[in-house]
This record gives sequence, structure tokens and C-alpha cells, in this order.
Amino acid sequence: MNIILKTSIKNIFGKPLRTLLVAFSIFLCSICAMVCFDFVSSVEKLLSGSSLGLSKADCLLMASDYTAKGLPEGFPECEKLEIVSNTEKLYKPIESEYNYVTFEKLTIFGVNVDSAVKMEFIDPVELGLCETVITGSFAEAYGYKVGDKLIVHDRQDEEVELTVVGISYGNNNYFISKYTAIVNEETSKILSCGRDKTGVVLFDILNQDEALDGIRALEEYYPSAVVINFVVDESVEATLHQLLLYFYLIFAITFLLVIFVSASICNRIVSERMPFIGTLRSLGMSNAKTGRSLLLENTLYALIGSIPGIILYGLIRVPVLDMFFGVQREGSNFKSEIPPMSALVIAAVIIGSIIIECAIPFKAIMKALN
Repeated sequence: MNIILKTSIKNIFGKPLRTLLVAFSIFLCSICAMVCFDFVSSVEKLLSGSSLGLSKADCLLMASDYTAKGLPEGFPECEKLEIVSNTEKLYKPIESEYNYVTFEKLTIFGVNVDSAVKMEFIDPVELGLCETVITGSFAEAYGYKVGDKLIVHDRQDEEVELTVVGISYGNNNYFISKYTAIVNEETSKILSCGRDKTGVVLFDILNQDEALDGIRALEEYYPSAVVINFVVDESVEATLHQLLLYFYLIFAITFLLVIFVSASICNRIVSERMPFIGTLRSLGMSNAKTGRSLLLENTLYALIGSIPGIILYGLIRVPVLDMFFGVQREGSNFKSEIPPMSALVIAAVIIGSIIIECAIPFKAIMKALN
């Protein structure tokens, strides 16, 4: 087997221009296949709320008058998460500087814990009165660990002692990053001193057919507020569909190129291998093993072309997606979560390349063996 493998490699690199032509056609086809079956699906995911860690949310409302106005009449049935925000000033001494300190801001979100977990806004957690979960970046910067007491101030500047019951090192939620703490509704009321106005609301509209109508109703009802739509509407779907059709067309052209190049070259390779076939048969090798040894060379062509194509696509995929869809929260290390490459698509592209390269000369190989 080692001798056959060495011979196949020698034959491949013995004709570099021919190898380059076959490998390059498979290389282009592999990149187009990855774009068609991986890139477009990644774009669809990034257009939804999942890239911000809000996978259940259809839309987000940021309105200072939400508590007073509520929802518009006839708003679709939905699940919602109301978020009340408080802040705490953090002072940290500067080493070797006695007259100066650094200033940071801790954002304290008050939520209904059950609704927040159901909305996938936070990980499952139990929060009691005056208990909090803090972010890992805040814990590391200020030396907090589970069980420690965190002293914050309410809106009347009175001290409130919170117990740290958890530290979140996840970084997939746009809102919960940098210096953030999560408390339950009762604790939030204490910090707000009864002035707990909701500033941010996440909506999960139960009937997806009514989602766009509900979002338009919010935009009309709150004309000066910020309404972020996580639902891919018909116009965006049409654009994605048209883009996908272009990619399919390019993929079809490169696929035909692979077939044309492989058909013209692989049959010639089989003709050149007739002395090699005769040698193997004279040594007592069966037809099946001889055929597999010939197909090994075609398999190597497929691997040489498809694997570099997938690697190149993987290198440019994240920067391209990040350029168009990346979200950087000011003052934090948060980045919108780029979906990973589909392992199924990668395997399908490699296996498909091997099948094509082995199927095209199969008839010629069977004819040579007989």
C-alpha cells in the first residue's frame, strides 16, 4: 500500500500543471459550495437576535415612557421581559497616586428572573432578595467572588448590601457585558426607591405571522423611542433569496468546470496508467484492489483541491461577517457571536469532491481493468 501511495503522489506531482488545473477547479467549487450552504445560513442567524444573545426576542424597545404608556391597543400576544436599570459609581485607587482614583460604572439590571431565563436573557439562576449575579470582568477587576458582599447605593444614596451568589463568565449577551450585575425585581425596587421605571423591554411574539405587525405598532406608538427588529422580514428574505440564487449559479458553473476538467484529464490519466495496471495484475492483485489503487490518485486530487478551499473560506468568513454584522459594545470586549462553520457542510463538500473525482473516471477504469 505504501508503494501504491508513493506512486500516486509521484504521478500527481510529476505533472504539476495538470494537477494545478484539477485542484484549482475543485478549489473554486469548494469555496462556492461553502458560500451557498454555510455563509447564507450564517447571515440569516446574524440578522436575528441570537447574535446579541437574545435568541428568543423578536424585537427590543428602548423607551423612557414605557411604564406610563404600556403597550399599544391590539398588540399581539407575547412574552416580554422588562428591564429596570440602576447604576453604581465604582472608584479604584491608582497605584502610587494618592490624590487620584479611576472611575467606572456598574450597571445593575433588575429583571423578573423566571422571564429572563425563559427569554434566554440570562442563564438559569435563583436570585433572592438582595442577591446578585455579576459579570466575570467585574469580579476580576474588583476582586469579588461568590459569597462576598457588594455595597451599592440606591437612588437616595443609601447603602444597600448585595450578596454575590454567582459570577457569569459568558460573553454572548450584548447587555450583560463589561461591568454588570443582575438582581431580581424586589431588589431592583429597593435600589430604585419606588421609582423603578422600565427602560428596556424585550418581546417574544408568540404568533410569528403577527410579529412584523406588532413591531410596526410599537414604532407608531413610540415614535421617538428605539425599536430594534430581530425578525427577518419579507424584503430581507427576498434579498437573501436573490443572493443565494447568484451563489447557486456560480456554484453550478464551477461544478460543471470540475466535471469538464476531470472528465478530460482523468480519462487520460487512466490511459497513461495502463502499464501500471498490467504490472499490478501480473503481481496477482485483484481487479478490486487495482481499481482502488487507481481511484486513490483521484481521491488525492479531491483532497488537494477541497481542503485548501475550505481553509481559505474559513479564514475570510469571520472577518467578512464581522465587517457587516459585528457589534462592539463601547467599553467592553463584547462581540456579536458569529455562528461556527457547519461541520456537516464541511464533510459534505469534502466527501462530494471525492465522489465526483472517483465517479467520473470509473467507467474508464473498469474498461481498463477488463
